[in-house]
Amino acid sequence: MDLPHRDLAYLTEGTDEFDAYLREMRWAQTYALFNREEMMDRVVRQFGEWVGGEVERLEEINCHRTASYVVVGKGHPASLSSAPHGAGRAYSRTRARKTFTAEDLRAAMTGIEYRDTDAFIDEIPAAYKDIDQVMADAADLVEVRHVLRQLVNVKGD
Repeated sequence: MDLPHRDLAYLTEGTDEFDAYLREMRWAQTYALFNREEMMDRVVRQFGEWVGGEVERLEEINCHRTASYVVVGKGHPASLSSAPHGAGRAYSRTRARKTFTAEDLRAAMTGIEYRDTDAFIDEIPAAYKDIDQVMADAADLVEVRHVLRQLVNVKGD
């Protein structure tokens, strides 16, 4: 495909390429959904084995290192009824690996159980934006119902 500028690539609606892209994107989204559901089912089954009984799913919440917010969207049209789904990275994985050291990671992870390995340097807390600020910035998009803060955070690979 010949592009006028590589950073301004796009597909024109109504072309075979556009239709193929949408078809493949929908396939990938469906695959990702089923894959996530399968992973969650396996996690729930494993917890059931550990605790010796069935695990009841009330709500599924992914709690991150500093906090997780339970929110209700306000349906803001300018954001396509969307909102942040996490703090987001302040440093790319590559930049984090070049910027931070294993010693920085150890200092940042004080009090958190984790496998002491260089593999987690790109996950150092400083590599992420401040979730509280991100959520404050998203006040027009979501209503915060609960803020969850961790008592334990286990990192593993």
